Amino acid sequence: LIDNKVDIALTARKMSPDEKTYAESKGVTLIETPIALDAFIFIVNSQNPIKGMTTKNIQDIYTGEITQWDELGVSIHVENSPIQPYIRNANSGSQELMDELIMKDLEYIDLPIYEEALVFTMMGMLDAVGGDPYAMGYTVYYYNDYIIRPSERFIKTIAIDGVHPSKETITARKYPYTTEVYAVIRSDMDKTSMAYKVYRWLQTAVGKRAITRSGYIPVNYSE
Repeated sequence: LIDNKVDIALTARKMSPDEKTYAESKGVTLIETPIALDAFIFIVNSQNPIKGMTTKNIQDIYTGEITQWDELGVSIHVENSPIQPYIRNANSGSQELMDELIMKDLEYIDLPIYEEALVFTMMGMLDAVGGDPYAMGYTVYYYNDYIIRPSERFIKTIAIDGVHPSKETITARKYPYTTEVYAVIRSDMDKTSMAYKVYRWLQTAVGKRAITRSGYIPVNYSE
């Protein structure tokens, strides 16, 4: 979009700092308009008995303060079960959300330790967690529940700060990491173009009904 190779983008996050810098270098301004709700969620292997964590638990895991599942009150197969926290590549949607919502100014444990835990696709994250009983990772609600629909025999979603992500908790914004999906255009887009008409249509009542049929929760959902 910044390079003017596409007319409109739909994204589960706002621009990353790198993308903003790149846009500025090109003299491009983008308009990011929220059109739907999603959520940033955490997943564990289905063999893990844990039902939920706090934000502080997650921060402590990814900074290296907590390294064993036993420290969270659960054991997997053996005592002192090691936690294997997987991460995504920089500038991926879920990694940007992890940095912005969870880690903020905190320092990750030394990244060389994560060399084998770095995954470059959303599907890669689900595969990694589903294949490792000691694993935890993260993704977004819509991708997990509506596109992949992974078997509960392999992975499960956990509650965060006492709230489990669901359509109901996301709609009410009770889930702490409810996020927004954006329709993004260039500020210099031709207002008579079909792409601009699509951008505006997504914000209408009819557009919101289409968003609802897709499984997403439109912004200002009222039904």
